[in-house]
Amino acid sequence: MQPERRRRYDEANPRVTVRLTASLRKILDDLRKEEGLSYADLIKRGLMAAADEDAAYQKGRNDAKREPVAIGVCSRCGKPLLWRLTTEKDRLLLAGAVNAQLFFHHECKASKD
Repeated sequence: MQPERRRRYDEANPRVTVRLTASLRKILDDLRKEEGLSYADLIKRGLMAAADEDAAYQKGRNDAKREPVAIGVCSRCGKPLLWRLTTEKDRLLLAGAVNAQLFFHHECKASKD
């Protein structure tokens, strides 16, 4: 039977067993030597990097929803067409314009009609 102290330690720090290819094991061992980190620290670093990457991706998506998106050029004046896709109304309006091939600014439509 294990001492109580060891049992508590094992409960608080469960083991994880993985099988590695020899090449991956070498990479991890080399990285441990270079960085002076444990396997647990390497895993933490990888998880944190993945979380940071996911947060950056989500920030980019959220920023893109707020900023106007260039969808082409006006067929009458040649300037970029910018669209804000922040609401369902905006997205439906864009879909209708694309389907009807109405690629021009409102000002250009008024000046040509």
